Amino acid sequence: MTGAVRLLAVVAAVAGVALAAGCGHSGPRTHPKTLNPSMSKAFKRASAATYRMTTSRKWKGLVAYARVRCHPDGPEPKTDAGWHWSCRVLWRRRFQTRKHVATYGVSVDRLGCFEAASGDFPRRVPERVLGRDADNPLVHIRSCP
Repeated sequence: MTGAVRLLAVVAAVAGVALAAGCGHSGPRTHPKTLNPSMSKAFKRASAATYRMTTSRKWKGLVAYARVRCHPDGPEPKTDAGWHWSCRVLWRRRFQTRKHVATYGVSVDRLGCFEAASGDFPRRVPERVLGRDADNPLVHIRSCP
């Protein structure tokens, strides 16, 4: 065996062992350090979608900041059932000083994707393009970080 072939065989063996060792335990579905920024980003996107629906204009930076604090409501389930979390969003619109608070109940699936629901916003808002009321994107947020 030449040196290059031997090196390739060693790298393949090490990669195989590392891959096999990593398959047994992939870690928790999420963590506050993962869920907090993902929820903040999803909240900002939903705010922009609501603004776009009600005004028919884009404004990506509508929310100046959205600070999110999430905590699990219990231990991570051993099954594929949703892992329930509670999240609190402290947010402020750009060019305004008043801060707002929204709370969300969050369910995290086995892959770390989440669905969040809140009762702090109107369920339906006027949709300018369609000329009728439609579901408010801030009420039900889905994301897969």
